[in-house]
Amino acid sequence: MIRFEEMDGADDGGAFVPPLDGVTAIAVTSMDGRATVDGVSGGLGNPSDAALLQAVRRASDLILVGAGTVRAEDYGPAATPTRLAVLSRSLDLDPESRLFSDPTHPPIIIGGAAAAPERRAALAAAGAELIDLGDTGPVPVLDAVRRLGFRRITVEGGPRVYRDFLAANAVDRVFLTLAPMIVGAGSATFGTDVRDVHDNRTTTPLGFHADAAAFSDSHVFVRYSRLRTG
Repeated sequence: MIRFEEMDGADDGGAFVPPLDGVTAIAVTSMDGRATVDGVSGGLGNPSDAALLQAVRRASDLILVGAGTVRAEDYGPAATPTRLAVLSRSLDLDPESRLFSDPTHPPIIIGGAAAAPERRAALAAAGAELIDLGDTGPVPVLDAVRRLGFRRITVEGGPRVYRDFLAANAVDRVFLTLAPMIVGAGSATFGTDVRDVHDNRTTTPLGFHADAAAFSDSHVFVRYSRLRTG
């Protein structure tokens, strides 16, 4: 039986995060399964949730996030030595944005094989490391980053990215924060219409096991690991 205890406000989240390997997803969700409040996830979290996110980042060597989430959340450079990689088929990212504000922590941009040359040139000039892929689905993306030596990979969303990685059965564990609120409208946290990326068949249900749980200010934190057979 797992322990259910209060997350210490002085804790930086590290006590809840074991050594990581493989692919980890971290997400916050409302009680009715919504991903954001007024378009951003920050309205769902609390200081413990923010600390947990940073602890997971520190335990990872690569953060994967979709371009839509980068734009909506106004992502800056990674605050840790962990690399930040953005998935974008179109390369529709602003080279003047906060994402490129720290030349010592340049982002990796994955995708854009068919994007306009001027977009590629602008992002490269802003310091981005470009990985050309025509398909930003989980299988080619993970193959590409693993060839670069990344082994502790964390997926931070958004909903479509979560959906695709879950559909591909590519997620080994999930850190899920349940926020004590009903949002009522907005994107589903893990997307909708989960389909197999190869033959359009559903891959659900997927089984997970709860390894640890905690709470803070009525927010509930659960760490799940994927149940795999065979």
